[in-house]
Amino acid sequence: MVLNDAMWARHIANHGMGLLREATRGTLALWYPPICFLCEQTDATNMLCQECRGKLEALENTPACSRCAMAIKLPNAPCPFCRGKGPGIIHSMAALGRFSDPLRHLLHLFKYHQNWAVGHMLSERLLNQPRAIELLKEADVLVPVPLHPFRQFTRGFNQASVIAHRLAKATSLPVICAVERIRNTPTQTFLHSRHRREQNMSDAFALAQPRRIVGKRVLLIDDVVTVGATMRAVARCVREARPMSINALALAVADDKRRDLRTY
Repeated sequence: MVLNDAMWARHIANHGMGLLREATRGTLALWYPPICFLCEQTDATNMLCQECRGKLEALENTPACSRCAMAIKLPNAPCPFCRGKGPGIIHSMAALGRFSDPLRHLLHLFKYHQNWAVGHMLSERLLNQPRAIELLKEADVLVPVPLHPFRQFTRGFNQASVIAHRLAKATSLPVICAVERIRNTPTQTFLHSRHRREQNMSDAFALAQPRRIVGKRVLLIDDVVTVGATMRAVARCVREARPMSINALALAVADDKRRDLRTY
């Protein structure tokens, strides 16, 4: 193919812009080195320094129950949280790790400081979790846990929806807003009793698009699961549409008896 003057001009301009971008990137890295989101060290890669990344990986590699995602001592060991309980409305659940630092701090940045970049980074790490990969492969649709419209307006976004859309981008699974929050319940943060949390979620949700999840393998998405009252309430609502199965995926799962829950 013969390049005319206009094509040569575009080629040279594009090449020049590429060199300019590389030079700019190098200059910015020199004067503004990447800083760790947790400890503010300047040797960060993908938002975290080596030490903080190691701590996060330790949480991610902790053995967890395939049913409730709570940490257990050994892989495939009996789960003390599930022992003696019958089949649940949610068949399986997985999470990036338990709700403790550094994951807890990163979730605060995402949820309360509107740091979507952190949410995207954690969602991408979730895509490397073997148990999460398994649940995503088994799913037909992703259903984010909804916020009440007023709370979403005041916060500016729904963190579960951000996670779901990031996972959808990587898996091509559709995000279906099959459930809506019809009651603006008080925040669960200050309700430390499992019974009070369950009561708080009573009749809080309603089906919005039931036809889109009939006979589907549904994967519920949320940021943090504590006692699971919210996730179970959404699952009960989804069950009315008669899906094939209901599983759940979250960034973190917490023991409701831990004191650190009260700060979230």
